[in-house]
Amino acid sequence: MKCRKLSLFICIVAALAMCSAVQAVEVGPIPTGGITATASSAFPGYPVMSVVDGTGLSGDYPDEVHDCLISSMWNNNGDPVANEWFKVDLGASYFLETLRVWNGNEAGAGGFWGIDQVDIYYSNDVADPGEPGVGGGWTPLGTAGDQHFDPGTGTPDYGPPQEIALGGITARWIGLDINSGIGNQSWIVLSELQFLEVAGPARVLDPAADTIVLGEAGHTFTVSIANADAPTEAVTVTLGTDPTGIIDVPAEVIIPAGELSSDPVSVSTVALGTTTLTATAAGYHDGTSQYDVPTPSLELAPAEQTMILGEAGHTFTVSIANALAPAGDVTVSLGTDPTGIIDVPAEVIIPAGELSSDPVSVSSVALGTTTLTATAAGYRKDTSDYNVLIGYPIPTAGIIGTASSTASGYSVMCVVDGTGLSGVYPNEVH
Repeated sequence: MKCRKLSLFICIVAALAMCSAVQAVEVGPIPTGGITATASSAFPGYPVMSVVDGTGLSGDYPDEVHDCLISSMWNNNGDPVANEWFKVDLGASYFLETLRVWNGNEAGAGGFWGIDQVDIYYSNDVADPGEPGVGGGWTPLGTAGDQHFDPGTGTPDYGPPQEIALGGITARWIGLDINSGIGNQSWIVLSELQFLEVAGPARVLDPAADTIVLGEAGHTFTVSIANADAPTEAVTVTLGTDPTGIIDVPAEVIIPAGELSSDPVSVSTVALGTTTLTATAAGYHDGTSQYDVPTPSLELAPAEQTMILGEAGHTFTVSIANALAPAGDVTVSLGTDPTGIIDVPAEVIIPAGELSSDPVSVSSVALGTTTLTATAAGYRKDTSDYNVLIGYPIPTAGIIGTASSTASGYSVMCVVDGTGLSGVYPNEVH
């Protein structure tokens, strides 16, 4: 029997599957609990989530059938079909073998309202890659224009579904760029999508990403074996990043013979930015993880303040985020727009070896609203909002209202006790 190609995972804790030592693996549906879906549009009453949560399905895998109730399917809102897309977040990375499709299946309509030509995309990004097929976060499955969904039957026992081979890709996101309908080019219906994974002990990347402050030490990852016994010979895994120059990792890591994991591998930062670390080995699926080396930034706390004109005792601090404590003093420039509402010093110092300034006093000068901005070379700026008011509202607890008359069910007190108000003074809404 031809050996199934397995998968190599990497992301702080990673996984590798060795074809020569494959255990028996099973293919089964990914649990629906962690799956979410979005679409370009949805007609009210025909939810997007019904396509991925099992609504309308009955029976046990692999013999499920789908009903013909239009309310258990997704329906777009009548825009031209060529403008529509559908996107699924599996909630984690999986080895995907098969996509099972139950197309539109309205009673008596056969496949008239179903999807015809569709381009399928996938992504293993942690962040949402956006609209399917748009931008660089997606990888096409096959050739654009070649994939078609089979029509539904229009019967209450629609099955078996169409099965589309995914080839053992490692993915978190599946995107459908819908280009045409079977019988209508404005309204389309989709009943269910089901995703079959290669079951294995390390099918989920944990964690799928890491954030490292520039210059921070102590971060490591390991490469581990999944879906296989410990190898009889050492496994050499090649490491690389795209783009390069953000983090530094060794060119190779070894999983020793008889072991299921490498020793911890150190990773260090080189420059600011985001990069994807990829682990490859001949005969294995690639594994990836994302690393972010964020831009150092300033943080003003609190993010907003309300002051009474002439009131004393208000302060704020300026802190450094996404960076190590500086080797020398950091001079932070302060300014307000518009000016003349509050009074703050022109500068504040964050001392060497510290991540925050001492508390800085702020006083009110005039009524109004202003924005305080903190800037420093090499750091992303931050802002906070200030409201200077003439006074605070009187507490409602002691207030009583009366009126010349009141209709039944309409209380006089609701006018003075805050009924219907939400939000915080002075920004309440009714």
